[in-house]
Amino acid sequence: MSALRHRWEQTLYTADVTARCATSADRVYQDILSAYGEQHRRYHGVEHLRSCFNVLDRYFTFSPEVQPAVEMALWFHDFRYDTQAADNEEQSALYAKEVLQERLELSEAFAQDVHDLILATKHRPPTSVVGLSLAKQIVSDVDLSILGAQPDVFDVYERQIRKEYSWVPEDAFREGRTRIIREFLDLRNIFYSDALHDAGYEDRAYANLQRSLRTLTGHQ
Repeated sequence: MSALRHRWEQTLYTADVTARCATSADRVYQDILSAYGEQHRRYHGVEHLRSCFNVLDRYFTFSPEVQPAVEMALWFHDFRYDTQAADNEEQSALYAKEVLQERLELSEAFAQDVHDLILATKHRPPTSVVGLSLAKQIVSDVDLSILGAQPDVFDVYERQIRKEYSWVPEDAFREGRTRIIREFLDLRNIFYSDALHDAGYEDRAYANLQRSLRTLTGHQ
C-alpha cells in the first residue's frame, strides 16, 4: 500500500467512516487522485498533497477532535483547480461536503466543518487570529508552507505556478503575481503557528517572496 493510500485509510479511520462505505471510500480516493493528477496541474498536484501531510505530521500535534476534519479538508482543498476560475475553493468545499455526507455517510456537522476549513485556503486573513479556529490556522499554514521552503524548492514552485498559468501573457502574469506577493509581504505574519515560526518558515517565506518580487519587477 502506498504511503498516500495508507494516509487515506488512516483519515477514514479517524473520521469513523463505517465499513459499509468501503467501496464508496475507495472510489472517492480514486476520484481525488484523478483530480490532483490532472494534466494542467504543475504544482497543485499529488506532490502538493503529499507535502501537506508531511508538514502536518512534522510540525503539528492537536486534539483527536480536530484531526479528522483537518485531514479531510487537506484531501479535498484543491479538488477543483481551474486557473481560469475564481471559485476553486468554494467548489472544492461544496464537493467535499456532498461527498462526505452522501458517499461516506458522515454527519452534516462534520461535512460543514470540512467545508469551512477548505474555505480557509482562500487565505484572506483577519486582522488578528481572534475568532479563527485552531483547525483553520493549521490548514492555512500547511497549505502555504511552500512559501517558507528552502530557496531551491521555492524556486521550483514558482516555475510550476508559471506553467499552470501559461495561458496568461507575461506582462499580465507579472502584474498579477506581483500584487499577490506584495499582499503577503504586507502581512504582519504569513503563518499563524509557532511551530512554523520556530522552524524558520516565516523568515524564509519573507526572503523567498522578496527575492521573487525583485525578479518580477526587474530589480535583481
